[in-house]
Amino acid sequence: MANEDERSVDELFAELPERWQRALEEVGMGLPDLRRIAAGPDGMRRARTILAEFSQAGTGSRPTRTVYGGATPVWPWARLLLVAAASVVVCLLSSVFIGKAAAFVGLLLGLPVLWVAFRTRESRGAPVARYVTVAACLVLVLVGTDFANVWYLRLRGLEQTVTIATPTHQWRTAPVRRTAGSG
Repeated sequence: MANEDERSVDELFAELPERWQRALEEVGMGLPDLRRIAAGPDGMRRARTILAEFSQAGTGSRPTRTVYGGATPVWPWARLLLVAAASVVVCLLSSVFIGKAAAFVGLLLGLPVLWVAFRTRESRGAPVARYVTVAACLVLVLVGTDFANVWYLRLRGLEQTVTIATPTHQWRTAPVRRTAGSG
């Protein structure tokens, strides 16, 4: 069997299942079109790329488009966004009850965010999106825990006028004397 680089477009096209050959022909990428592409500059590489998408699609009923090693990269990034948002919301809600100690809750909830961030597939701009999401989550946790109580008081609190004065009288309790009959 010839090396992948040495095989012709005809050989690569013949290896595809018949239904996918028809699918390529329906979208205007039949064998004559692939031969025309392969004849152009850097054409053999382009024709191999087109055929590789269909040959790697597996046993599915129709070919799937691959983007950087897998199907569409939307769901992994949506999952990262959901985990980060849920972590920040839980942290901010806990800060209403436990105050600034909720920063520790946020840092603990940051671990699943890190895990999901580094489990997302590689795609264009993945490192930037990954680090921006983790940094934004960290900033929201640290800044949010400081200001959540202020926000809650502004939302639900009532403004009151208070006068602070020194006490005018201090009550003192008299010592209790025990008598012989008391127990």
